[in-house]
Amino acid sequence: MRIFSHLDAYRYGDTPRQIAWKVMARRDLLASKRFSAEAGAGLQRLGWDDYVGESDPERRLSRLAWRVEQCERRRQRYRLCLPDGEIGPQPRQRELALGALALFGSAR
Repeated sequence: MRIFSHLDAYRYGDTPRQIAWKVMARRDLLASKRFSAEAGAGLQRLGWDDYVGESDPERRLSRLAWRVEQCERRRQRYRLCLPDGEIGPQPRQRELALGALALFGSAR
C-alpha cells in the first residue's frame, strides 16, 4: 500500500490513476497525487528538491513541515534534506526538523 504524500501540478505523462479527480471537479484544476513510499518501508526522505516545480519557498517549507508531522503521527522514520544540511533519525528529530524549517533562509 502506497502512502499519499501531497498534491502537485499535473505533469505530462501522469497516469489517470494519479489525477486528483475530486480536485478537478471542485476547482476545475488539474492536479496529480504524489506518493512517498510503500507502507512499512524503511526511512522516508523528505527533500527540498521534491518540490522543484514550486517557486515559492514558503509553500515548499509548509509542505515539508506537513510531511514531518505526517511521519511523526505514523511513527515513520524519516530524514529531512534541505540545501544547507540534513536532519536524520535522531532524538528530538521533530523539534530539530521543524526548527530548521522555521529558520530556513534567515541567515542568508
